[in-house]
Amino acid sequence: MDSARLRRWCLVLLVGVFSGLILTHGIPAVVYRISLAVFRARQDASEQGLKHRLAELNDTSQAFRMVVERVKPAVAHIECVRLYQQAAPSIQPGDRTSSPQYLMQRGYGSGVVVDRSGYILTNYHVVAGAQEIRVQLPGRTENFTASLTGADQATDLALLKLESTGLTFQAATLGDSDQVAVGDWVLAIGNPFGLDQSVTAGIVSATGRHDLLKNMEVQDFIQTDAAINPGNSGGPLVNLKGDVIGINTATLGEGNKGIGFAISSNLAKSAVPQLREHGRILRGWLGVFLHTVEQEMASRQGWQAAAIELDYIVPKSPAEKAGLKAGDWIVEFHGQTFRDAESLHRRIKATQPETTVPLKIWRQGKFQTVKVTLATQPSEPDNLPGEKEWGVQLAVLTPEMRRWQVATDARGVVIVGVNPRFRAANKLNPGDVITKVNGHPTPSLDEFARFARTLDLRDRIVLEVFSREGAREVVLSPASK
Repeated sequence: MDSARLRRWCLVLLVGVFSGLILTHGIPAVVYRISLAVFRARQDASEQGLKHRLAELNDTSQAFRMVVERVKPAVAHIECVRLYQQAAPSIQPGDRTSSPQYLMQRGYGSGVVVDRSGYILTNYHVVAGAQEIRVQLPGRTENFTASLTGADQATDLALLKLESTGLTFQAATLGDSDQVAVGDWVLAIGNPFGLDQSVTAGIVSATGRHDLLKNMEVQDFIQTDAAINPGNSGGPLVNLKGDVIGINTATLGEGNKGIGFAISSNLAKSAVPQLREHGRILRGWLGVFLHTVEQEMASRQGWQAAAIELDYIVPKSPAEKAGLKAGDWIVEFHGQTFRDAESLHRRIKATQPETTVPLKIWRQGKFQTVKVTLATQPSEPDNLPGEKEWGVQLAVLTPEMRRWQVATDARGVVIVGVNPRFRAANKLNPGDVITKVNGHPTPSLDEFARFARTLDLRDRIVLEVFSREGAREVVLSPASK
């Protein structure tokens, strides 16, 4: 029997059954029975769906419990004691009974054990200036004293060592923060407002945040909506594997607004060995000023990832010794691409000095590889000629900046900051474009620096400047020599 004939017989059978029911029970009864059957079927499906959803929620809850059980024993409660000298009262001549009065202040924070021998990672601002550091750990009755092994204000990281003999401690694992994605579940563990071992949950809201805190030179933050409050600082942000993927550090504004930030674990991971060995962080230094190339421009040269253009090479720097030139693009650092200029800067600083690394560069239409040996970052930041003397901060005029510049055809260097204590104050503003110095065109940062090095910058300087109001001449009077 073919399939068409079979379908016809099935249809005839259904019609016959349905007709028989109607003749036996009547139409209302049949409709009722069918409706009841449909309702029961839907109810059964709803109950099954509810059970499935409850099972999923239970699995998530169980995952949270397992993470907390794994990490919680490594989360430290840190108490810092600081002494401040009280303003001395007036002392009469010959009075030998008066002595300086001191006030004691207690501060609290969190930390995470990263080594079984008792090394604890926390924030620099948690322990800065402390005369005494005390630590409590879950499941232990002892109150430990800790010493400061190393600290780095630029990353807001510090490493403590518990003063203990022959004891071992449960340590957490620093994970790979480069694998963190927006939407991942995370838990923040710490001691907010002194409430020991508090746990909050949320997701990763963003990664690679930087330029958030003025006192931190090196920033690579993970943003989360897991509640972070005073006292959480220094505690771990962990994923559902139980790996620490961040060190909780700051919130946006006062109180918990669902916007918290944690130092990425990869930044912290690179800091721990140096803090332990040197007491500070030795950073790699290339000696360049650079900016991110627009993706459209990079694509036209056959490069689909981020490219970084070198604007200026610091004299006698590793970059100059390696033969790098202004106008070169860096497209890979040590075989890896990067997101933008800031991420390349972080990669360079995270590399040990005296390390030789290959750079893939694009120069005059060709890709090539250059090897460069990084030096130790100087204690003084790199400055372009004129920045210190005039009190300005300069940068290359990128296409992004041109979008908000009125003088879009101006070729020069852009002012991105002015120190009000210097002679450029009230004469130059952020957004101004310097096109000439003493009549000499300065169409690029490299040309500006090359010409400025030939001048005595303490002399009278005449600048041609473009701004939203148009072109103007700015005279910087001589400074005292």
